Amino acid sequence: MNNKCDILVVIPFFNEEQRLPEILDSIAKSASNKFKVHLVMVNHQSIDDSIKIVKEFSSQFFKLDIIEENFPIHCGGQPRSTGIKKAIELAENYYLDDSIPIVTLDADVIVSINFVSEIIDKLNNDFEIVSFCERYNSTEFLKFINKQKNIDLAIKSFVGLNWLRYQILWGLINSGIKETRGPCGYAMRAKTLKQLGHKQPFDSDGQPVTGENNRLEIIANRNNLKVYSSPYYSQVHPRREIISCNNISQKGYSKNNCNAEVFKLARELDNYPVLTDEQIQNYLSAGIKRAIRMVLIRAIAYDRLNVVKIWFNHPMWYQIIELSTQYVNQNKPSEEILEVIGNGFYNDMFNFVMTKIDGAKFESFIKYLENKIPDNNDLNLWINDQSLIIKPDPTFIKL
Repeated sequence: MNNKCDILVVIPFFNEEQRLPEILDSIAKSASNKFKVHLVMVNHQSIDDSIKIVKEFSSQFFKLDIIEENFPIHCGGQPRSTGIKKAIELAENYYLDDSIPIVTLDADVIVSINFVSEIIDKLNNDFEIVSFCERYNSTEFLKFINKQKNIDLAIKSFVGLNWLRYQILWGLINSGIKETRGPCGYAMRAKTLKQLGHKQPFDSDGQPVTGENNRLEIIANRNNLKVYSSPYYSQVHPRREIISCNNISQKGYSKNNCNAEVFKLARELDNYPVLTDEQIQNYLSAGIKRAIRMVLIRAIAYDRLNVVKIWFNHPMWYQIIELSTQYVNQNKPSEEILEVIGNGFYNDMFNFVMTKIDGAKFESFIKYLENKIPDNNDLNLWINDQSLIIKPDPTFIKL
């Protein structure tokens, strides 16, 4: 077929009238009239002007399909699966070419100017998956921070944690853990995506469990697929963190009866909350602890606990790795369990580890990581850095 697209882009959305102009504009600029982009937009029962906005951008793309998702629970995974299925069908049955790249993104993202060209280039040069890391949209993040009464503490906690997570993302990548992360985008050919089989995991009560995106790369790693992690980051809206500051239950992740993490979609904020000093400080501590959990889950899923063990020269970290290894060896989880990062197995493992370690020494380890965060002057430079590529700090993680 001569009149063929270069790439299919799948974006699920629910009441995203504020965010859609940013992502659609960034994708159009990334395509830059050089690449034919076929958009597959999945509307999950929006009641705002989202559909109207999508249609306003139709002239900037090669083709546009808007499809409807009627799943009763608002989560990213189910509409994403619907969109991916549609994109695969278009590649196979409309374009008659299952080698067409398919990329999926969340609706509150701004992609790099190199986003489309890099996907096509890398997939044409022997890579089977292209993934992107993320950092928070600095403009929106600073709006929230500058609203706080204690701005210095807010920079240390919020920018500091964002900085720490960025280092960890690249630590994982450089340790052979190259994730397919939903917000920031990942791409593969239609035939590869069909082979891996994207799906939203559910618990026994029909609730969506976290990990539908990460699952793909865990399976890909098991099958030795070649993955390229782009140095060009995507900017995600910070609401997914800010919304949890006042009430953690407003944003995933709650636990179900099986101790699995049930996802709850982060929504638009009418106003940014003003927090107490205690709330801001607790946010940093809780965020570091969750980052540790993130590392352990990935290391177990990718069978790389021994690789991440050298990351931090601290006796508590060594003990955590040893206890995690012990739990995995004792329970021998199946591949199906390991590939869903929200599975109750991981939370059970964390509970096991926490019952075996000294609480005070664990808090000391959290403080050790907190002290590795740069001072506020450097954090200000980092969050305001608009370079297309922001390299990780080589001193934070030992590789």
